[in-house]
Amino acid sequence: VTQVMTEWTPDIHVDGHHGGSEPYVITYQGTLNPAADAALRAYPYEHIFPRIRAAVEAEDYRAFDYSGPRTVNDQQGWGSTSVEPRKHHVYTGLTNSIGILLETPRNAHRVMRDGTVAEIPEDERYYHQIRGGVLALSAILEVAAERREEIRALTTASRMEAIRLGQAGAGEVVLDYEMVNRGNEDVWMPDEDAAAGYSLQNVPVWLKYEPTRTTARPVGYLLPPSMAAVVPILMDHDIAVYRFRDDAALDAEVYYATRVWTDSYFQGHYLKAVEVEKEAETVEPVEGWFWIPTAQSMGRLITYLMEPETDDNLITWGWADHVLQVTPESIDEVIAGMLGGGSLADLTPEQQEQVRGRAEQMMNRRQQVPMMRVMTHQELPVVRVAPFNQYQRNRYFR
Repeated sequence: VTQVMTEWTPDIHVDGHHGGSEPYVITYQGTLNPAADAALRAYPYEHIFPRIRAAVEAEDYRAFDYSGPRTVNDQQGWGSTSVEPRKHHVYTGLTNSIGILLETPRNAHRVMRDGTVAEIPEDERYYHQIRGGVLALSAILEVAAERREEIRALTTASRMEAIRLGQAGAGEVVLDYEMVNRGNEDVWMPDEDAAAGYSLQNVPVWLKYEPTRTTARPVGYLLPPSMAAVVPILMDHDIAVYRFRDDAALDAEVYYATRVWTDSYFQGHYLKAVEVEKEAETVEPVEGWFWIPTAQSMGRLITYLMEPETDDNLITWGWADHVLQVTPESIDEVIAGMLGGGSLADLTPEQQEQVRGRAEQMMNRRQQVPMMRVMTHQELPVVRVAPFNQYQRNRYFR
């Protein structure tokens, strides 16, 4: 991120892996998350992926969308994996570049020009894996060279649009989305009754994501000093952060978490999720608070990180664990924690009632989310934060 994406600001970024499904020699995907710029999302599907397919078909291969067979609502088809920005080709789209994922299947089978599927000997499979990657990357480079002015205009317009939306507080921020069928297409699917185990079938392709819930875009977010540890992370993502140098009183929208839970475990992290209520309040930041305006080229990434109800935000990745505590599952769990191993039966009826009352309060309490939304431009006594040096990331100069 720091040495490539924010230093080079590439117009196209390719993320390559071994994956996808046979009998395709290469599978591909663009940024599908609907929070990214729509024109950027559409570009590789309109101009790059057709070139990849043509290039591999010219050499007796086939290419198709990542990742493989999938059943949705009891209907067999072809579909994608999830599209959170923790995946680099999705992150790329939120930072206003064209993100492309290439996944190379194991290549034990290939589709021939006559429409038959042939098995590839074990000692030849690595060659075909490499050849598929070469053809796909060559096609991407050719399109980039031929249409460079068009691509540069597209990515520049995307960055400018992000700034405009943030400055105006316009448009919607995507909070939830769902996967839908982009249409039925002819796809090579596993088929135990077919020769070589595959047949061409017309099936739903679950590769389109549509927003199901949005919220209005703020002009910026407030962070209290308790969130200072995240400031170097934001700056690593080329996000400008400002620090309050004096007191202020701002009209803002404040989130309160009514439930906090561990949603899943992913690559060494217990990912968190929250249910929230939003209230309009006057927030009074003092010196040491932080301001993150959305009128930045990284505006789409900022809103994804700062909104507590997206699927990849600061809360998701534990940056607010010292502020937001996981909600207990029951009153009995709260009471057990309060008594520290003691028994409720050892208390007098009056004490038991008091303990239960406190436990109910703890179960029902709301926790203030440490990311607050400012919806209109107001007077802000702030200065830009810059790093002190790379070795002392939590020291800043102004």
